[in-house]
Amino acid sequence: MINIVVLMAGEGRRFKDAGYGRIKPFIEIFGRMMVERVLDGVRIKDAKYILVIRESFFRDYSEELSHIKGKCNNVSFTSVRETTTGALSTALSAYDKITPFDPVVFIDSDNLFDNVEFNKFLDFSIKSDCDACVLTSDGSSENFSYIKLDAENRFVSEIVEKRAVSNMAIVGAYMFSSGILFQRCAINTIIYPPREKEYYMSCAYNTLIGMGGRVRNFQMDASKWKCLGTPEQLNGLML
Repeated sequence: MINIVVLMAGEGRRFKDAGYGRIKPFIEIFGRMMVERVLDGVRIKDAKYILVIRESFFRDYSEELSHIKGKCNNVSFTSVRETTTGALSTALSAYDKITPFDPVVFIDSDNLFDNVEFNKFLDFSIKSDCDACVLTSDGSSENFSYIKLDAENRFVSEIVEKRAVSNMAIVGAYMFSSGILFQRCAINTIIYPPREKEYYMSCAYNTLIGMGGRVRNFQMDASKWKCLGTPEQLNGLML
């Protein structure tokens, strides 16, 4: 069993400011909600899907959540009351639903992946000699996190936020070899004040690397995924 955790508890402020009437995951793209298309891309056999939402979604988007529940096998919801201290904190809120000794993959709710390529990433992550793995692609925008590799170009030596220290950008998929390892890394990160303005997922990876953990990356071709994190990116897809 693999835990797939979709992080969709953000405020979606940029879309609100652009005049969208729905929170980002529920915006329709050619007749289907964005989150449905995200789930299409991360479809695998024997997966347990956990969607981390805002508590208010149970009230404001009850029909949409029921629709997702009816369409996606083995899906459950967990919620946060308000905006957290970052994606890592949001991810940790799902601790009691993640099976502790199975792999877990955290997914941003605004990236569309080619399903075949995503399954290749999972296969590589599980079969590689590593404790964790991130999905990367060619990038240069400082909207992303970037990895540095060690001298042998095998293991990740550091992840840097919002600064293109390489051409390998993390594209919103974060794998840990077990739920219990993720919890250990997250807790050992969050007990200290954040070095950045919030707790990014990358913070837990840097903690793991500092503990001697082995982190790999899987490079996905840029044509095999789409980021819809901003209204401009979504409008570009809809044209």
